[in-house]
Amino acid sequence: MASIRRRASVLLAFATLLGCSRAPSTVPRAILPAAALGPIHMLASPVATGGGEPRLSRDAGGSLLLSWLEPSDDPGAYALKYARLVGDDWTSASVAAEGRDWVVSAADLPSVQALSERLWVADWRTTSPLSGEAYDVRVAVSADAGNTWSPPLLLNDDATASEHGFVSWYREGDGAGVVWLDGRDEAIDSPEAASGEPAGTSLRYATLTASGRVIEQGVVDSLVCDCCRTDVASTRAGAAVVYRDRSAQEIRDIAVRVHTPSGWSDPARLGPDHWQIAGCPIN
Repeated sequence: MASIRRRASVLLAFATLLGCSRAPSTVPRAILPAAALGPIHMLASPVATGGGEPRLSRDAGGSLLLSWLEPSDDPGAYALKYARLVGDDWTSASVAAEGRDWVVSAADLPSVQALSERLWVADWRTTSPLSGEAYDVRVAVSADAGNTWSPPLLLNDDATASEHGFVSWYREGDGAGVVWLDGRDEAIDSPEAASGEPAGTSLRYATLTASGRVIEQGVVDSLVCDCCRTDVASTRAGAAVVYRDRSAQEIRDIAVRVHTPSGWSDPARLGPDHWQIAGCPIN
Protein backbone atom coordinates (compact mmCIF):
# COMPACT_ATOMS: atom_id res chain seq x y z
CA MET A 1 0.00 0.00 0.00
CA ALA A 2 1.24 3.48 -0.87
CA SER A 3 2.55 5.49 2.04
CA ILE A 4 0.60 8.45 3.39
CA ARG A 5 3.42 10.73 2.28
CA ARG A 6 3.12 9.50 -1.30
CA ARG A 7 -0.65 9.93 -1.23
CA ALA A 8 -0.26 13.49 0.06
CA SER A 9 2.10 14.29 -2.82
CA VAL A 10 -0.39 12.92 -5.37
CA LEU A 11 -3.26 14.89 -3.82
CA LEU A 12 -1.20 18.08 -3.83
CA ALA A 13 -0.28 17.59 -7.46
CA PHE A 14 -3.91 16.86 -8.36
CA ALA A 15 -5.11 19.96 -6.51
CA THR A 16 -2.51 22.06 -8.34
CA LEU A 17 -3.72 20.76 -11.70
CA LEU A 18 -7.32 21.57 -10.83
CA GLY A 19 -6.36 25.06 -9.71
CA CYS A 20 -4.47 25.73 -12.93
CA SER A 21 -7.14 24.39 -15.24
CA ARG A 22 -10.26 25.98 -13.77
CA ALA A 23 -9.67 28.79 -11.27
CA PRO A 24 -12.91 30.33 -9.93
CA SER A 25 -13.35 33.87 -11.18
CA THR A 26 -14.29 35.01 -7.67
CA VAL A 27 -10.92 33.98 -6.21
CA PRO A 28 -8.22 36.71 -6.45
CA ARG A 29 -5.39 35.47 -8.62
CA ALA A 30 -2.90 36.82 -6.06
CA ILE A 31 -3.58 33.88 -3.74
CA LEU A 32 -3.45 31.16 -6.42
CA PRO A 33 0.34 30.77 -6.77
CA ALA A 34 1.78 28.03 -4.54
CA ALA A 35 4.29 30.50 -3.12
CA ALA A 36 1.44 32.26 -1.34
CA LEU A 37 0.89 29.13 0.76
CA GLY A 38 4.33 29.42 2.31
CA PRO A 39 6.94 26.66 2.50
CA ILE A 40 5.75 23.06 2.18
CA HIS A 41 7.51 20.55 4.41
CA MET A 42 7.48 16.82 3.66
CA LEU A 43 7.06 14.87 6.90
CA ALA A 44 8.21 11.31 7.45
CA SER A 45 5.14 9.14 8.00
CA PRO A 46 4.79 7.32 11.35
CA VAL A 47 3.03 4.46 9.53
CA ALA A 48 5.12 1.32 9.11
CA THR A 49 5.27 -0.70 5.91
CA GLY A 50 1.97 -2.45 5.29
CA GLY A 51 -0.07 0.08 7.27
CA GLY A 52 -3.05 1.87 5.79
CA GLU A 53 -6.60 3.17 6.28
CA PRO A 54 -5.37 6.57 7.57
CA ARG A 55 -7.70 9.09 9.16
CA LEU A 56 -6.88 12.63 10.26
CA SER A 57 -8.56 14.69 12.97
CA ARG A 58 -7.55 17.37 15.48
CA ASP A 59 -7.12 17.16 19.21
CA ALA A 60 -8.45 19.74 21.69
CA GLY A 61 -5.34 21.87 21.23
CA GLY A 62 -5.63 21.92 17.45
CA SER A 63 -2.77 19.49 16.75
CA LEU A 64 -3.26 16.90 14.03
CA LEU A 65 -4.08 13.39 15.19
CA LEU A 66 -3.45 10.55 12.74
CA SER A 67 -4.83 7.04 13.18
CA TRP A 68 -4.34 3.96 10.99
CA LEU A 69 -4.36 0.17 10.86
CA GLU A 70 -1.13 -1.79 10.89
CA PRO A 71 -0.52 -5.56 10.68
CA SER A 72 0.65 -7.01 14.00
CA ASP A 73 3.48 -9.47 14.50
CA ASP A 74 0.80 -12.13 14.99
CA PRO A 75 -0.20 -13.23 11.44
CA GLY A 76 -3.75 -12.16 10.62
CA ALA A 77 -3.93 -9.66 13.47
CA TYR A 78 -4.06 -5.86 13.28
CA ALA A 79 -3.39 -2.92 15.56
CA LEU A 80 -5.18 0.44 15.59
CA LYS A 81 -2.38 2.95 16.04
CA TYR A 82 -2.22 6.71 16.35
CA ALA A 83 0.24 9.59 16.58
CA ARG A 84 0.09 13.37 17.13
CA LEU A 85 1.87 15.99 15.08
CA VAL A 86 3.96 18.10 17.46
CA GLY A 87 5.79 20.87 15.65
CA ASP A 88 7.21 19.32 12.50
CA ASP A 89 7.41 15.76 13.82
CA TRP A 90 5.00 12.95 14.63
CA THR A 91 5.10 11.44 18.08
CA SER A 92 5.91 7.76 18.43
CA ALA A 93 3.04 5.51 17.43
CA SER A 94 0.74 4.31 20.23
CA VAL A 95 -1.73 1.42 20.18
CA ALA A 96 -5.42 1.91 21.02
CA ALA A 97 -6.45 -1.71 20.34
CA GLU A 98 -5.31 -4.83 18.55
CA GLY A 99 -6.73 -8.22 17.69
CA ARG A 100 -7.74 -10.73 15.06
CA ASP A 101 -10.74 -10.99 12.70
CA TRP A 102 -10.68 -7.28 11.95
CA VAL A 103 -12.41 -5.80 8.91
CA VAL A 104 -10.05 -3.72 6.76
CA SER A 105 -11.93 -1.34 4.47
CA ALA A 106 -10.89 1.72 2.51
CA ALA A 107 -14.48 3.01 2.70
CA ASP A 108 -15.34 2.43 6.38
CA LEU A 109 -12.30 3.71 8.24
CA PRO A 110 -11.46 3.07 11.89
CA SER A 111 -10.39 6.04 13.98
CA VAL A 112 -8.83 7.46 17.12
CA GLN A 113 -10.27 10.88 17.97
CA ALA A 114 -9.98 13.42 20.76
CA LEU A 115 -13.34 14.74 21.98
CA SER A 116 -11.71 16.92 24.65
CA GLU A 117 -8.30 17.39 26.20
CA ARG A 118 -8.69 14.19 28.25
CA LEU A 119 -11.52 12.24 26.60
CA TRP A 120 -10.40 10.22 23.56
CA VAL A 121 -12.30 7.53 21.66
CA ALA A 122 -11.44 4.73 19.23
CA ASP A 123 -13.52 2.56 16.90
CA TRP A 124 -12.86 -0.34 14.53
CA ARG A 125 -14.75 -3.21 12.84
CA THR A 126 -14.57 -6.96 13.49
CA THR A 127 -16.12 -9.84 11.59
CA SER A 128 -19.23 -11.34 13.14
CA PRO A 129 -19.13 -14.96 14.34
CA LEU A 130 -22.67 -15.33 12.94
CA SER A 131 -21.75 -14.78 9.28
CA GLY A 132 -18.68 -14.19 7.16
CA GLU A 133 -20.36 -11.21 5.47
CA ALA A 134 -21.50 -9.51 8.68
CA TYR A 135 -19.38 -7.30 10.92
CA ASP A 136 -19.68 -5.41 14.19
CA VAL A 137 -18.45 -2.14 15.69
CA ARG A 138 -15.96 -2.25 18.56
CA VAL A 139 -15.07 0.85 20.54
CA ALA A 140 -12.80 1.90 23.40
CA VAL A 141 -12.62 5.07 25.51
CA SER A 142 -9.67 6.81 27.12
CA ALA A 143 -10.11 9.27 29.99
CA ASP A 144 -6.43 10.28 30.04
CA ALA A 145 -5.70 11.49 26.50
CA GLY A 146 -4.83 8.08 25.07
CA ASN A 147 -2.44 6.92 27.78
CA THR A 148 -4.76 4.05 28.79
CA TRP A 149 -7.85 2.60 27.14
CA SER A 150 -10.99 0.87 28.37
CA PRO A 151 -11.50 -2.78 27.41
CA PRO A 152 -12.96 -3.14 23.89
CA LEU A 153 -16.75 -2.84 23.88
CA LEU A 154 -19.18 -4.29 21.32
CA LEU A 155 -21.20 -1.20 20.40
CA ASN A 156 -24.06 -2.94 18.60
CA ASP A 157 -25.68 -5.48 20.92
CA ASP A 158 -28.31 -6.87 18.52
CA ALA A 159 -26.62 -10.25 17.89
CA THR A 160 -27.78 -10.34 14.26
CA ALA A 161 -25.81 -11.38 11.18
CA SER A 162 -25.79 -7.91 9.65
CA GLU A 163 -23.46 -5.03 8.89
CA HIS A 164 -22.62 -2.21 11.29
CA GLY A 165 -20.24 0.68 10.65
CA PHE A 166 -19.64 4.24 9.40
CA VAL A 167 -19.14 5.64 12.89
CA SER A 168 -19.10 9.31 13.93
CA TRP A 169 -18.34 10.63 17.43
CA TYR A 170 -19.37 13.73 19.37
CA ARG A 171 -19.03 15.10 22.90
CA GLU A 172 -22.05 14.41 25.12
CA GLY A 173 -21.80 16.00 28.58
CA ASP A 174 -18.87 14.44 30.42
CA GLY A 175 -18.93 11.43 28.11
CA ALA A 176 -19.08 10.54 24.43
CA GLY A 177 -21.88 10.23 21.92
CA VAL A 178 -21.62 8.02 18.86
CA VAL A 179 -23.76 7.29 15.80
CA TRP A 180 -23.41 4.46 13.31
CA LEU A 181 -25.20 2.70 10.45
CA ASP A 182 -26.89 -0.48 11.69
CA GLY A 183 -28.24 -3.32 9.54
CA ARG A 184 -30.07 -5.29 12.22
CA ASP A 185 -33.52 -4.54 10.72
CA GLU A 186 -32.50 -6.33 7.52
CA ALA A 187 -31.75 -9.56 9.35
CA ILE A 188 -34.13 -12.35 8.33
CA ASP A 189 -35.29 -13.03 11.87
CA SER A 190 -35.79 -9.40 12.91
CA PRO A 191 -39.32 -8.23 13.86
CA GLU A 192 -39.07 -5.42 11.30
CA ALA A 193 -38.25 -7.80 8.45
CA ALA A 194 -41.07 -10.16 9.47
CA SER A 195 -43.66 -7.35 9.62
CA GLY A 196 -43.53 -6.62 5.91
CA GLU A 197 -42.74 -2.94 6.57
CA PRO A 198 -39.87 -1.35 4.61
CA ALA A 199 -36.75 -2.63 6.32
CA GLY A 200 -33.24 -1.43 5.78
CA THR A 201 -30.25 0.15 7.44
CA SER A 202 -31.01 2.41 10.39
CA LEU A 203 -29.00 5.20 12.00
CA ARG A 204 -28.51 4.46 15.70
CA TYR A 205 -26.82 6.28 18.57
CA ALA A 206 -25.34 5.54 21.97
CA THR A 207 -23.99 7.57 24.88
CA LEU A 208 -20.92 6.31 26.75
CA THR A 209 -19.34 7.35 30.01
CA ALA A 210 -15.67 8.32 30.24
CA SER A 211 -15.01 4.78 31.53
CA GLY A 212 -16.50 3.21 28.41
CA ARG A 213 -19.91 2.15 29.74
CA VAL A 214 -23.04 2.53 27.56
CA ILE A 215 -25.76 4.43 29.44
CA GLU A 216 -28.18 5.19 26.59
CA GLN A 217 -28.85 4.00 23.07
CA GLY A 218 -31.61 4.18 20.48
CA VAL A 219 -32.63 5.00 16.92
CA VAL A 220 -32.01 8.32 15.22
CA ASP A 221 -33.60 7.33 11.88
CA SER A 222 -35.12 3.94 11.08
CA LEU A 223 -34.37 3.96 7.33
CA VAL A 224 -31.21 5.46 5.84
CA CYS A 225 -28.80 4.78 3.00
CA ASP A 226 -26.78 1.59 3.49
CA CYS A 227 -23.18 2.70 2.99
CA CYS A 228 -22.86 6.50 2.86
CA ARG A 229 -20.64 7.99 5.55
CA THR A 230 -22.01 9.86 8.54
CA ASP A 231 -20.55 12.99 10.11
CA VAL A 232 -21.15 15.21 13.14
CA ALA A 233 -20.73 18.93 13.81
CA SER A 234 -21.07 20.71 17.15
CA THR A 235 -23.70 23.46 17.35
CA ARG A 236 -25.11 25.60 20.17
CA ALA A 237 -28.27 23.48 20.10
CA GLY A 238 -26.37 20.18 20.29
CA ALA A 239 -24.58 17.69 18.07
CA ALA A 240 -25.77 17.88 14.45
CA VAL A 241 -25.57 14.52 12.69
CA VAL A 242 -25.37 14.52 8.90
CA TYR A 243 -26.26 11.43 6.87
CA ARG A 244 -27.94 10.28 3.65
CA ASP A 245 -31.59 9.62 4.41
CA ARG A 246 -33.79 7.12 2.54
CA SER A 247 -37.55 7.06 2.12
CA ALA A 248 -39.82 4.11 1.29
CA GLN A 249 -39.97 5.58 -2.23
CA GLU A 250 -36.14 5.44 -2.45
CA ILE A 251 -35.63 9.20 -2.24
CA ARG A 252 -32.08 9.60 -0.89
CA ASP A 253 -31.33 13.14 0.24
CA ILE A 254 -28.76 14.40 2.75
CA ALA A 255 -30.41 15.07 6.11
CA VAL A 256 -29.40 16.70 9.40
CA ARG A 257 -30.74 15.95 12.88
CA VAL A 258 -29.70 17.76 16.06
CA HIS A 259 -29.38 15.98 19.42
CA THR A 260 -31.13 18.33 21.85
CA PRO A 261 -31.90 17.80 25.55
CA SER A 262 -35.41 16.70 24.52
CA GLY A 263 -34.20 14.19 21.93
CA TRP A 264 -33.38 14.12 18.23
CA SER A 265 -34.90 16.83 16.06
CA ASP A 266 -36.91 16.12 12.93
CA PRO A 267 -34.72 15.76 9.83
CA ALA A 268 -33.85 18.91 7.89
CA ARG A 269 -32.99 17.98 4.32
CA LEU A 270 -30.16 19.79 2.57
CA GLY A 271 -31.26 20.59 -0.96
CA PRO A 272 -33.53 18.77 -1.18
CA ASP A 273 -32.42 16.98 -4.35
CA HIS A 274 -35.29 14.46 -4.47
CA TRP A 275 -32.73 11.96 -5.77
CA GLN A 276 -34.61 8.71 -6.41
CA ILE A 277 -32.33 5.73 -6.77
CA ALA A 278 -33.00 2.13 -5.71
CA GLY A 279 -29.44 1.48 -4.64
CA CYS A 280 -26.49 2.91 -2.80
CA PRO A 281 -25.15 6.05 -4.55
CA ILE A 282 -21.62 5.03 -3.57
CA ASN A 283 -21.91 1.91 -5.71
